[in-house]
This record gives sequence, structure tokens and C-alpha cells, in this order.
Amino acid sequence: MIELNNAELLNALDHFRAKQTPKFQTEFELALLNAQFLTPVQVPAGAKRAADGTVTVEPGEPLQFVSLMDTDGEPILPIFTDDKNYQATPQPWEPDVMVVQFPFAQFVEMFKQDPTLNKLVMNPFSEEGMEITRENIEYMLEIYTQDGHQHVKTHYQESGETPELEIVTAENIPTSLQAELMGLADDMHGVISEMYMLWMKMPDGYFVGKADAPSKQPMQSLLILNGDSQVGLQQTLPKFEEKFDEIMGGTQQVQVLLIDQVPGLNMDEFEPFYVY
Repeated sequence: MIELNNAELLNALDHFRAKQTPKFQTEFELALLNAQFLTPVQVPAGAKRAADGTVTVEPGEPLQFVSLMDTDGEPILPIFTDDKNYQATPQPWEPDVMVVQFPFAQFVEMFKQDPTLNKLVMNPFSEEGMEITRENIEYMLEIYTQDGHQHVKTHYQESGETPELEIVTAENIPTSLQAELMGLADDMHGVISEMYMLWMKMPDGYFVGKADAPSKQPMQSLLILNGDSQVGLQQTLPKFEEKFDEIMGGTQQVQVLLIDQVPGLNMDEFEPFYVY
């Protein structure tokens, strides 16, 4: 039996289901991208099975994933957060099926390479199971890098060409917003060494946000954080996003990013509005 603990992922999913906020969505997506799963595969014909049931597969031997059928007769790829959910199958697994541990990031790569894959289902034998479609995975590919960091990402009305973006220093930042963000940074006692507020301006006819979003804006705020501890900085991102939304009341979109998440942007061209 493979011992696997996905408590962080399941907790993040519970929070997101209870309250579907951008903060909880991001926390769940990051936990999912970094999770490991159990998935059933066919035992290769030449594999050796020991008395305890352990199967030895020769290096380079291809593994064939076991698919199930959903209620519409469509194939799905089952993935399990732990052995308890794997063993919850209503019908015993076939003798030639074994379970392997697989990172979710590798499933993402499979979807990139195989256009016939449609969806995964996490814990399909549980009432708390969750369907993860190709659309979900393509969305995460747009938003996140392979290591789980967020891209500076824009969605635009016209497809087929990439708009030229202009990133400039934000003007007329509300005093209340500056004060709250600076106070939040001060409370972290040096974790944040610098903060920059920038605007990402879109060309005419383009907007920031999903195509069906109720508010389509010609620019997006970028709050860039700098500091020595990458782990400490990463943990602060949801707090700053939440504070920004609280002060601005959802009237302006923001992406809170670490300074190393905007490669190619020369930060020497901008003045920080906060220095610790």
C-alpha cells in the first residue's frame, strides 16, 4: 500500500467549496498543481509479482492507465488522493491492475501532449469527488508556470494576435490603499523589503479579465513584492490580494506577484512606493 497524505489539498478544496473567493481558488489550484495522486495502471505482461503482491516493472516498460466510464459513457481517468479512496471501488480491481503514485504536474503534461484526453476525476467513488476537465487544466496552464507561480496573464477580446502591453508606474494610488498595504508590510517585520505598484495597460479594444467577466478593464494593477525569503513572500500573496480587494471594493483587478515572477521587466525603471 502506498501511503499518501493529501490533507493540504483536501482542506483547500473544502475552503474553496465553502466560499468561492479568488483567494481560496488560488490556494486550491496551487495545492492541486503540487499534489501527488494514486492512479491505477495495467500491469505489463512481463512484470514480476512477489508473494506480497509487489510488482516489479522493468525500467522503460510503458504503463497503460486504467480508464473508467462516466454516466454519459465518456472515458475518464481516475485519480485518488489516498489508498482509502482507491479501495472504495464498488467492484474489485482486476488482478492485472496495480496502483502507482503520480504527480498532478505529469497529468498536465499528458493533457498537453494528448488531445484525446478529456477529463480526470479525483476520488470518483466518493460523494466528495471532483471532475477536472481539459478546460480546467488549460485554464491553469494559462495562469500558472510549471512550478506553481502565477504568470502576468491577460485575456483579450480578439484572438489570433498578442497585444503589446505597456507597464507603467501606477498614478494617483488612493491614499487609503497605500496606507493599508504599507501597514500590512510593516506588520511582517522585514519579510517585505520593497513594494511597487504598476499598471499593465492594454491596447484599444483589449481588456483584462475573462471574456465573460462583468467588468472588463483596459488596465490591471500589478503589486510587486520583493524580499529575501521566497517562502515567506509566497505566503503573503493572498493577504495582499485580499487587502487590495477590500479597499478597492472589486473596482480594480490586481495581480500580486513576487519580483522574480516578472522576468524581462527591468525594475530599475520603477520607484517603489514602500521600502522597509
